[in-house]
Amino acid sequence: MDYLVRLFEKQDYAEQFLSGQLRLLPAGYYIEKEGTGRLDGFEGAVSKSERLNISFPILCCLKCSTQQSKITSALVICTSIIRDFCKCGGYAVAVEKSKFIEMVSPLIKLCSADQQPSYHGDVIYDIDENNLGKHWNGSTGLKDSLLHKRIEYAYQNEYRFVFTNPTHYTFCINDGFEQPWRVNIQDLHESAYAFYIKPVCEIKDDFIELPLCDSQRVSCGAWRCWGRSK
Repeated sequence: MDYLVRLFEKQDYAEQFLSGQLRLLPAGYYIEKEGTGRLDGFEGAVSKSERLNISFPILCCLKCSTQQSKITSALVICTSIIRDFCKCGGYAVAVEKSKFIEMVSPLIKLCSADQQPSYHGDVIYDIDENNLGKHWNGSTGLKDSLLHKRIEYAYQNEYRFVFTNPTHYTFCINDGFEQPWRVNIQDLHESAYAFYIKPVCEIKDDFIELPLCDSQRVSCGAWRCWGRSK
């Protein structure tokens, strides 16, 4: 079974997400504002100098499939992803993929432009400096432009939601001002598993296991267990 996982550096952000509040930033924010692994100068790139649709807010998730561990089913996450998103420790929230998509679907319908509906799907890792813009050719147009990323990010296994017409959303990339777009979906407390993640310096293996057991359900007490080394 597939799950979507959100990683957070701050507990407040994780708690907001569990309460159903999505805090989103436009794709353009990640061109220059984030650190290694989260930075992508080729977001929306159709050439080395031109970027399209980078004002669209996006919701990025890690897609994981359940694997059987010695004790229970678990989600296995690459330590490199932890290094990218919460190097000094953080929080993870996992929700069954189909259930989360169902929760976000009303927002997708509400925040769609007439000629360009909002969309979601697996990120396709097929961009390098020699093929910029190839996914804009032919009949595909711009409909899924922000689902294409650089090949070197394939280990992140990202699932992304893109909102093409967010209500009351303002963003100006030129003056360095970022205003997160906050919008609410259904509360996640009865659906999610929650984890506290060790700092990368304390993780000795290439992967960690996040066990999908009752003790990790938010309703049983979030954040009380570390991600175990695989």
